[in-house]
Amino acid sequence: MKILNDAPLSRYSTMRLGGPAAHLAEITDVQQIPEAVAWARGHGLPLLALGEGANVVFRDDGYPGLVLLIRNKGIDILEEDDRSVTIRAAAGEKWDDLVDFSVDRGLSGIEALTAVPGTVGGAPVQNVGCYGQELSDTFQRLEAYDLERDKFVTLDKRTCGFRYRDSIFKSTHPDNQKGRYVITSVTLKLSRRPTLRRPLYESLQRFMDSKGMTDIGPKSIRTALLEWRGIYLPDPSVIPSNGSFFRNPIVPESKFKELEREYPQIKGWPLDNSKPHHRDYENHGGPMVKLAAAWLVDKATEGQDLSSKLRLHDRQKIVITNPDGASYAELEVFVRKITGLVQAKFGIRLEPEPETLP
Repeated sequence: MKILNDAPLSRYSTMRLGGPAAHLAEITDVQQIPEAVAWARGHGLPLLALGEGANVVFRDDGYPGLVLLIRNKGIDILEEDDRSVTIRAAAGEKWDDLVDFSVDRGLSGIEALTAVPGTVGGAPVQNVGCYGQELSDTFQRLEAYDLERDKFVTLDKRTCGFRYRDSIFKSTHPDNQKGRYVITSVTLKLSRRPTLRRPLYESLQRFMDSKGMTDIGPKSIRTALLEWRGIYLPDPSVIPSNGSFFRNPIVPESKFKELEREYPQIKGWPLDNSKPHHRDYENHGGPMVKLAAAWLVDKATEGQDLSSKLRLHDRQKIVITNPDGASYAELEVFVRKITGLVQAKFGIRLEPEPETLP
C-alpha cells in the first residue's frame, strides 16, 4: 500500500475544489483496509473513505489525516430465479457501470439512476435516487469495515437507516454513524420485470413523449435518460459539479397549498409513503409534499446578481458548476446567496445534498 503526502483533494472531487489531504492511499483490495487503519492510528491521524467525491465537498484547508480512495472492483451475480437476480458490486465500481451491467441483462430497479455520478460505495451514503427510484428500493445489504470493532461486518437495510437522500453514514441522520464504516460492497435484488409505472416522473415522461418512446422497460428508460442528461445536465468530468446540489425540500401539504395560491406554477408531489423511510415525515401532523428545488431556485434567482466563479447550470438550476476553479470559501458564499434568496421568497430552507468534509 503506497501512501502519498499532500495530495490535492481537488483531483478527487467532482466539484474540483478543496485543499490537500495530509496523506492518501488507494485501496484496490479490501484486505488493505486494516493495514491502512493501523497506519493511521499509529500516527494519531483521522481516517476518511472516499469514492469519486461526487457527494462531498472539501474545505480549503483540506483533510488532516489519511484519505482512503476505495478502488476495489467486481460485480457478481449471487442468486437468480425467474423473478429476480441478486447482485453484489464492489464499492469501488462506478455506479453507472453497475446500472449498465443490470440493464444489459434486462434487470429493473436502478435504471432510473442512470448516469448518476459516483461509486457503488457512495450510493448507500446518499441513498441516491431520481425519477421514481432510489437505492433503498432494491438494497439488500452491504459489507463494510467497522472502525469501532476493527472487523468486517454486514449491515442490512434496517441498520442503514435509509431516509430521503440520507442514511446513518451521514451527519444529518438522527442515528449518525458518519466515519464509522468503510463500505466495501453493496448487494441489490433486481427484478426481471419492469418496476417503473406510468405516469413516470414528470420531466422524464414529457421527454419520452416528445421522442415518441412508449416502452418503459429498463433499456428504454436508460436510453432516454442518457439522452436527457446529455442535454440538460453537465458531465462532471467536463464541467466540475456535484450533480444536484440541493435536496428537494419536503414540506407540509398546508405549506404547499399556501405557496400554490401565490405561485400556481410551483412544482410539488405528494410524498410517497409506500416507502417505509418516508413515513418518518408523518409526525409533522399531516400529508407531506416534496417540492422541486430547481423550480424554487430558478424563480428566486431571476434578475438577481449572482456574480461568482460558480454558476447555476442554465438548464437545471439545482446544479452548481465550478468552471473557473472557485475555492470552497467562494462556494460557501454562493450557496448562502442562493439559499437566502429562496428563504426570502418562499420561506423554504434548502439543504445541500453533498456533505462538507471534514
